[in-house]
Amino acid sequence: MKTALFISPHLDDAVFSCAGMISRLERDGWQTVVVSVFTEGGDEHELRRAEDTAAAELLGFEIVHLGFRDAPFREPGYLGLRDLLFGWRMEDHVTERVVADALLALRVGRRPEAVFAPMAAGTHVDHRIVHEAALAVGWGCEVSLYEDRPYIYAPGAVERRLGKALSSDASALYLSQWRDLPFVKQYLPPGDEATLCEQLLLQNASTVSVRCIDVSHATITETVELNEAETILCHEAARCYATQYQSFCGGDALHASLDARHAQASGTLAPRCERYWSITPPRSA
Repeated sequence: MKTALFISPHLDDAVFSCAGMISRLERDGWQTVVVSVFTEGGDEHELRRAEDTAAAELLGFEIVHLGFRDAPFREPGYLGLRDLLFGWRMEDHVTERVVADALLALRVGRRPEAVFAPMAAGTHVDHRIVHEAALAVGWGCEVSLYEDRPYIYAPGAVERRLGKALSSDASALYLSQWRDLPFVKQYLPPGDEATLCEQLLLQNASTVSVRCIDVSHATITETVELNEAETILCHEAARCYATQYQSFCGGDALHASLDARHAQASGTLAPRCERYWSITPPRSA
């Protein structure tokens, strides 16, 4: 049985982003393993780990929890959305190295035939750490980057991560739809903080002081168009993470609308699609 590793910064990211691919690989006889990196923090993390177990039972994947602490619980400076999206602390260098060591141990122990890692399109610090740590490992197999949901629900997020310039109209649309995302409404206070965050948002993710590997040469290697039944399963899996679902997906109707909008922007009329990217030439240790 071939093994696919899905590397998830938090206890929901891989399922939010890759549930369709996970379920298809399971159907095709693969062993799918979701490796969640930052799985400790406050009291709610026990419940979040239980939510992850429920999603695993639904989709059929195996769970690995690495036990690192979520950003706001290991560094008090990461309490605000702007700091989470654009900050970097000296301690993060150490965290990145030890996460890479843990992933290297998984490479040796699991010998996967496919690895899926976050693109870090939203530039959340934990996603950046996991992105860089994953790409520092010489996996010896294909490594695909997945588009981090819910961040990529704002059209333009992937383009900015790829270092592409947006026209003034596209930038305005990006900001408008980014402001309407549930997590932005909940976690970004209005006023000067929002203004500064939006100014940083429009800059190339690799040029803002956020420590992002340059992925401007990445290319799409697979677009998974999901049918209605598969989309329903993806949404059911996302709802397993009840502590996060409302603030990140906005409820069932909005979640369906966001998935359909992203699919349409990706060139398909499917109710949901997942795009996977490759960096060429492949990175190795």
